[in-house]
Amino acid sequence: MGAFIAILAVFIWVALMWLIWIRPVVDATRRPRYAYHAAGRTRGSTIWLILLAGWIGGVYYLLRIRPELIAAERRAGSDTLPASSNALPASSGTLPASDVVGSGRPPHRPVDSVDRELFIRNIPPEMIATDTIRPGSAFPPLRFGRQDVVDAVLELDPSADTSQPPRITVALPDLKVAISFPLEDPLTQVIIRIVQSDREVADRFIGQLLDKLDTRAFDTGSATLVFSPTT
Repeated sequence: MGAFIAILAVFIWVALMWLIWIRPVVDATRRPRYAYHAAGRTRGSTIWLILLAGWIGGVYYLLRIRPELIAAERRAGSDTLPASSNALPASSGTLPASDVVGSGRPPHRPVDSVDRELFIRNIPPEMIATDTIRPGSAFPPLRFGRQDVVDAVLELDPSADTSQPPRITVALPDLKVAISFPLEDPLTQVIIRIVQSDREVADRFIGQLLDKLDTRAFDTGSATLVFSPTT
């Protein structure tokens, strides 16, 4: 009888984790980017909120964020966006329209869309996918500081704009990148946003940057959510 209760308890726990943690992650990855933009959010930050906050993040997503995204999708499906829709809320975390490369976009897609986000964290070498992260896991501070990030970026692109801390902007023919980090050390995270860039060029730049900083990054454009030049 005791074994049956234990098995039942495990089954219930797994079912609950699926409903309030794994399922929200899957749902968040399937929502279109224009819905996040219309709701004043980003896909990458939403997914990481769920992953790092565990079931609490999942419940918050289901009760608060998901209804906003669904409403945004319905609005986009029934209305034609006005000309002013290209001006997104400041909280969306996207690059300004003047930083965008290219002009061909599908209907309802904001001009300053974020195509991919990476989160530099102190990731253990053995971690190759995010499904091994335990709910509520914390990462130690990064082993480098703000100036190290600036120096590494300038080595790769001497023309990078570092005049607006805590943000660095790289604007090359096939690469548009915004790098942001806290104003004070120690750093716990560096965010990289890639906009409508050539995938191979972007992977090469990110790979070289991570090598210079001797660190790793989570990647919303990867199937494992951990950066690899081959993903």
